[in-house]
Amino acid sequence: MLDKIKILYLLNTAQIGGAEKDLIALLEKLDKNLFTPFVAISEEGPLTEELRKLHIPYYLIPLYPWRKLKYFFLKYINILRLDRLIKS
Repeated sequence: MLDKIKILYLLNTAQIGGAEKDLIALLEKLDKNLFTPFVAISEEGPLTEELRKLHIPYYLIPLYPWRKLKYFFLKYINILRLDRLIKS
């Protein structure tokens, strides 16, 4: 038996717009026998409510702007957190 493939989705908002609607549709159709989806999101909101309904695990991780120098150290910490999520 093959291990399930883990998929990590990164979102910086919990509001539901076009991309988030597409993600919900994708997660509804995703074959859970082959894939294990996870979502890293920066806040609670309507999207996290939908994820709970779908029984999709999500993790609250502040996702700082990637191109701003002042967030460099915080971005490094988040990369370590995401690495732990992926490996768990």
